[in-house]
Amino acid sequence: MKLKEFIAQRPCRNAVQHSTYNALGAFVVGQMHSEAGKLLATKICSVPLETHLWLLHDANYVPKEDSALPIFFDGELNYLASKSIEELKAVVKTKLVFPRCRVVQ
Repeated sequence: MKLKEFIAQRPCRNAVQHSTYNALGAFVVGQMHSEAGKLLATKICSVPLETHLWLLHDANYVPKEDSALPIFFDGELNYLASKSIEELKAVVKTKLVFPRCRVVQ
């Protein structure tokens, strides 16, 4: 599942429209690339989840900045897409306690 598809399934129902984020309630804050230009990670601000988080596109990448943020992996998106905002917030809390843990079925 692509990042935009995942975010599209998580609309922010009470978001105030602002030029820095979309009506879906999430926006990209930054991206990390390898020297070769490969996308390694995307830093996201999620209004519904009330947090910033990392989405790793390369599971071996370790964010150097904001390393205390919850880390999600590309492979988790399909499973997480069916979860409610409350369930996703619980996953965020777990990932804060257990950094780099993965959500599996």
